Amino acid sequence: MARTVRMALLLKGVNVGGNNKLPMAELRAVLADELGWRDVVTLLQSGNVVADVPAGDAARASHDAIAARFGLDIEVFAWSGREIAGVVADNPFPGKVDEPKLLHVAFLREAPPADWFAETGLVHDSDEFALGRRHIYLSYRDNARDSPLATVLRRSKLSFTARNWSTVLKLAELTG
Repeated sequence: MARTVRMALLLKGVNVGGNNKLPMAELRAVLADELGWRDVVTLLQSGNVVADVPAGDAARASHDAIAARFGLDIEVFAWSGREIAGVVADNPFPGKVDEPKLLHVAFLREAPPADWFAETGLVHDSDEFALGRRHIYLSYRDNARDSPLATVLRRSKLSFTARNWSTVLKLAELTG
């Protein structure tokens, strides 16, 4: 195998609300057996995969393997262990780490436009956000489901998948 990189692959909308059911054991087998990836592990049932993958486009390779094997068009976001560690280290909301369900990270395909939120004209109550390099930190007052901030993000044209802080920390541990 060529040079490998420890990567987190974040699948958007997997096993959520009965949609896009993707058995994690079968996914691990596809990635290991068909793509030849090593040390493939999944976290939870919501589309978090960590593996040693060859340098290259892991998001495209996993997307194509999932489409071929399961018939699902799942968007995949690939993040190296170093990138995930940077997300953790740069957390602008350290006061929220004790409330991991109120601190989320939206992982993006590319850098968010600096003005994406200003264009919405939304008053977001006590919810806060901070733009990262290829991610957005989301600090919720009460919960993500009812947050005006989350609503704007979901309605935006940004391509993203979000994880709560507990999951981000676990991904950092698994990719470290």
